[in-house]
Amino acid sequence: MVSIHSYAIDEKKIWSHIGLVFAIAYMVIQTIVYFSELTVIVPLLFKGDIFNTVIAALGGVGISGTFLYSINGFGYGLMSLATLFAAPVFAGGKLERWVRWALTTHGVLAPVIISAVVYPVLIYIGAMWLLTFRLSTLLLAALLRRVSAQRNG
Repeated sequence: MVSIHSYAIDEKKIWSHIGLVFAIAYMVIQTIVYFSELTVIVPLLFKGDIFNTVIAALGGVGISGTFLYSINGFGYGLMSLATLFAAPVFAGGKLERWVRWALTTHGVLAPVIISAVVYPVLIYIGAMWLLTFRLSTLLLAALLRRVSAQRNG
């Protein structure tokens, strides 16, 4: 997101800035989720008794209806919003239009991802995130690599 902000022309920096703010919120939430899972949930599972296994299961990221599951979903929704807000930065050539399309496609999944916390069946639609995120990052990397080569070349 910082690279997108650096790439943006002055008139479009507001969009990359908003995207960066959402990306930072995503990073904070996901750090809490995965740090909690590694330092609380996993050790409880390794203790091996039924009580600790049940307690760990009730808090786990992969179990619908748990606290970590809900904030994990919210965090990924924020990340999708980050890409939605960053998308308007890209408006030029063919590759830029593809980047914009991929970021927008990823971004519009935000309400589905967040809603999947309450309606778990929506996760099957939200799972498109796996494709849209990869596509947008690959296209963005290609664009930034091209720009870097032009500047250095």
